[in-house]
Amino acid sequence: MKSILASALLTVVATAASAQTPGHRPLEIDMPHFGETVGGNIFYPAGAGGTEEQFGRGPTFSRIPVMEGAELVEGTYPLVLYSHDWNGGLGPQAWVLHGMAQRGAIGVHVDHKHTLWGSNDVGQALNHWTRVQDLSEILDHVLTDPEVGPMIDRSRIMVVGFGEGGLTALSAAGATANLDAVVSACEANGSAMRYCDEMMADDVNLAGYDPAAWNASYKLDAITSVAVIEPSLVYGFSAENVENLVDDVTLISFKNGEEFDVATDIDASGLAAALPNATRLDFNPAYRFSAALTCLDGVEEALAEAGRFPVCTDPEGSDRTEIQGKILDALSSKLGLQ
Repeated sequence: MKSILASALLTVVATAASAQTPGHRPLEIDMPHFGETVGGNIFYPAGAGGTEEQFGRGPTFSRIPVMEGAELVEGTYPLVLYSHDWNGGLGPQAWVLHGMAQRGAIGVHVDHKHTLWGSNDVGQALNHWTRVQDLSEILDHVLTDPEVGPMIDRSRIMVVGFGEGGLTALSAAGATANLDAVVSACEANGSAMRYCDEMMADDVNLAGYDPAAWNASYKLDAITSVAVIEPSLVYGFSAENVENLVDDVTLISFKNGEEFDVATDIDASGLAAALPNATRLDFNPAYRFSAALTCLDGVEEALAEAGRFPVCTDPEGSDRTEIQGKILDALSSKLGLQ
């Protein structure tokens, strides 16, 4: 197997990486369930070499510095897998893996087919187990890599999911979904619940999906902890749905006063009630884009002038950089990192 880091390893004892710009390399992962290769990313504590570049693209969100192609400091590291939302990608949430790599973890991300920005296909995305298969493939890719694999501490493998990636993360960690409950939530909330119009449309027909496939277990035994940020599609979880879930669960919730996203609120969905022993991080005031990087200069004003949704404007009294720092601190603590 070709090494993830193309033999770029530093053979000295690891030093503290938290103050350093993390290393980054793009990945290509074979996905046999799709019959094609998809892209991904690996972030890691950087040693010598590499070129400082700005990670990210697009006209809205800020970039973050990485040492592209830097060597990996030899050591033992926890592994963090990241699952993005629908109509998304890593970009706006790159701070998760970037920040965890700064704190001494190796982080990997894979582009989930059918749910990337600009190519979202709700009908295909509702075959949600294919996203867990994506995580399974990239996990195997990392753990069997001859250079990186031996550096992974297999007692510390976390999966983090955002939005619809929350269901992916929970499924990978051992939870099972509840199709009927999501259908019922859409019937009750209609267009007030994100993606319900598309999911309930005749050409998609959420209610017509196979409940045996939708509600099956897709647990990846290597996962030891899970954290979800504003998770979607998690309505109707009962004790039975979470009986095989890993013990270490972190639930992260955003509200702006009494306003919240009904699709992702962990109280409205019943997820929090199903997991009374989970660690909760509740941020108020906050909203969905509290999980996005800050915006490039001038974008906030341009969006306001165009009457576009204010993805750059935080609720009064909220600071997304501070929120993200607290989330990273909590995840680092879960993994035993400073």
